[in-house]
Amino acid sequence: MRDTTPRALAHFRDLVARRTPAERVEMACGMFEAARELARAGIIMQYGPDAEAHMRKHLLLRSYGQDFDEAKIQRILASWGEA
Repeated sequence: MRDTTPRALAHFRDLVARRTPAERVEMACGMFEAARELARAGIIMQYGPDAEAHMRKHLLLRSYGQDFDEAKIQRILASWGEA
């Protein structure tokens, strides 16, 4: 679904293109960190404060749970000592 007009999208692309590569990387890192914090907050809301003990597992499942089959997820968790 796209809710952005072509004109607004072109303006946004122009603004991003004016930034240096380093500024673009900084922007991407900031967006990733914001998304991670939102995911962490959602996990804590869903599972309570005890979720912090297994936050890596919860973040893996929330971020990549649809991308890996159960066997792969279990191998990843086992490599972290969280199987």
